[in-house]
Amino acid sequence: MSDKTAPRCQLRLEWIHGYRGHQCRNNLYYTAGKELVYFVAGVGVVYNTREHTQKFYLGHNDDIISLALHPDKIQVATGQVGKDPYICIWDSYSMQTVSILRDVHTHGVACLAFDSDGQRLASVGLDAKNTVCVWDWRRGRVLATATGHSDRVGLSSYSINK
Repeated sequence: MSDKTAPRCQLRLEWIHGYRGHQCRNNLYYTAGKELVYFVAGVGVVYNTREHTQKFYLGHNDDIISLALHPDKIQVATGQVGKDPYICIWDSYSMQTVSILRDVHTHGVACLAFDSDGQRLASVGLDAKNTVCVWDWRRGRVLATATGHSDRVGLSSYSINK
């Protein structure tokens, strides 16, 4: 008789090879700790070039397609695609989730940007009208939302004026 129970072991992510540059822009930054932050598939990566080490943010359940770095260069916002897409704000030192923003966008979050003082976060959805949201990201609240246009979003740069 063979044992049908699951083995008592776990997988541990050791290293990510590659970088997602296809259909994504503004997705590679230097943090305050002089490390590179970027994403591959559903993982946020913080790469220390001096020590050749990586840390991983694993708070997403689908592919990440957008990233913004807070003006403090410590907090990172990442947005994903999928049926119920959401935005994670996380700390690039501790790799812990700071805030999760959800229930506004459909299909995905195409673009993210913090305002100049880091109090607000703008997001653009992948829906047919490219819905734009401005968030009080610390409280997880939408401050404003508006429909965009039906043209494909060119993810160059995006800023919020006070």
